Amino acid sequence: MKAEILITGATGKTGGHTTRQFLEKGIPVRVLSRKRSSTIEELEKAGAEIAIGDMLDIASLEKAFKGIKKVYFTYPFLPGLLEASANMTTVAKAEGVELFVNMSQIISSKGHDSPSTRQHWLAEQFMDWAGIGAVHLRPGLFLENLLVIAAPTIATEGKIYLPWANGKHAGMASPDIARVIVNILTDSQPEKHIGQKYVLTGPTSRTMDEIAQVISQIIDKEVSYVPITDEQWVEGIKQLPAVFNNPQFIGHAPALSEDIRNQKFDKVTDVAERIGNSKLITLEEFVTQYKDFFINPEFSMQLLRSL
Repeated sequence: MKAEILITGATGKTGGHTTRQFLEKGIPVRVLSRKRSSTIEELEKAGAEIAIGDMLDIASLEKAFKGIKKVYFTYPFLPGLLEASANMTTVAKAEGVELFVNMSQIISSKGHDSPSTRQHWLAEQFMDWAGIGAVHLRPGLFLENLLVIAAPTIATEGKIYLPWANGKHAGMASPDIARVIVNILTDSQPEKHIGQKYVLTGPTSRTMDEIAQVISQIIDKEVSYVPITDEQWVEGIKQLPAVFNNPQFIGHAPALSEDIRNQKFDKVTDVAERIGNSKLITLEEFVTQYKDFFINPEFSMQLLRSL
């Protein structure tokens, strides 16, 4: 059976879990990837169709979309979001795509200080206008981000350095977001999702102080949160891999921090649990699963080198 579902971002967090969850259910999918890699080879061996193409190259998308009726679209935190969104929407419209799940942001709005957030809002608008069955996911922060922004300094110093003051957020694990995507794309009544802007969060909202306490209890090591300035954080970001150290994320980071400090991420919804039809992964469960990253500096360095 030919795949009618196209998945982007399969080498990333949500796209990878989404692809694997489809394959575990025996549902054929096609994966769009710019190039072959060990991850793509593994997905192909597991049964995924592979389409080599670039979201910034509309001609390659026209080939990848042949026979596709449903899409999961996510774009990395890199420049090019609007062009990729326009290309994907244009080709989806031409191919007659019926359902298009779009990864957006919890703070998506037209007047936001972050260029990335404004671009996500604008992308939502023309996806809706195109009539491709757009469904917008607006998650908050990913728990996996802790492995990059917190685990390295926890492992070496027992400290978390971020400019988020007493701001709270309800971090969510990417496998839970993937379950939402899979269940929307396989729903027998997709029309109930079309046009929705789903705010997805984890089960508990916490400050960084509270998160540090949870991590401390699990790894049996004192962990503390150290507030820093936005400028200090940006300088730290410049030491990270290109997936973070790029104009798109650096332009987003100060506005993100301000929103967190102003409690705009302090939300808890039941959307992910309800649509995903599964209990959500807690912070405690996540830290336990990735405990070695918070204890052993080499684990964190290997992760950073792989990004």
